[in-house]
Amino acid sequence: MSDYYSKSKQRKPLNTGDKRIRKTKQAIRNALFQIMEEKSIDKITVAEIVQKADINRSTFYFYYEDINDLLRQTENEVFETFVRSIVLTSFSFSKKEEFVQYLTKYMEFCRQNYIVCKFVTANACNNELANKIRSELKKTIPNSRTLYDEDDPRFYLTTFAISGFLFAILEWMDDGMRIAPAAMAEFLTETYLSGAIFIKKSKKKYAAAL
Repeated sequence: MSDYYSKSKQRKPLNTGDKRIRKTKQAIRNALFQIMEEKSIDKITVAEIVQKADINRSTFYFYYEDINDLLRQTENEVFETFVRSIVLTSFSFSKKEEFVQYLTKYMEFCRQNYIVCKFVTANACNNELANKIRSELKKTIPNSRTLYDEDDPRFYLTTFAISGFLFAILEWMDDGMRIAPAAMAEFLTETYLSGAIFIKKSKKKYAAAL
C-alpha cells in the first residue's frame, strides 16, 4: 500500500468535469455504500471496493489515499451539492407553498443521490454529513427554538420534525420512492405545520402559512 500511497501524493489535480473521472469515482462510491449496507466501515477493505466497482487497485489509489479519504471526499462533495441546490436557494417560508417547494427540492436531491442519502439518513445519529445537513436544515427552515420560550414544549418541535423527516424519507427510499417528491413534501409540510410551528402572536407573518 505504501507504493500506491506515495503515488497518490504525486498525482496531478484532477479535471473534475471529465465524464470518465466522474463515472469512475461514482462507481467507487457506489461500491463503498453498497458494501456498507452489509458491514461497518472499519471492516471494509480496498480489495472489496475495487472488486465491486470493477476497477484496478491502482485506480482507487489514484483518486483516494484510503477508505477514510474516500468517505471524507464523498461527504464533502455531497454536502457542497446539497448547499448549492437547496440551502442557497432563496425561500422566505412566509407561505405554505414555499415550504412545500423547499422540501420538494430536498426530496429530489435524495432521489438523485439515492445511495449516499440512504446511508446518511439511516445513520443520521452518528455520521458527520448527516449532522451537517441537519444543522443546515435547522438554520434554514423556521426554527421552533426561535419562536417559542424554553419552557414551552413546542420549543423542541423543529428537532422532533427534522428527525421525523429523516426517517420518513428513509422508508420512502427503501420502498422504492413510489410516491412523487412533491406529494411527500406536501404531506411532510402539512404534518409540520399542524404542530403549530408558525403560531405565535409575536410572529404574525407566519400565521398566513396555515
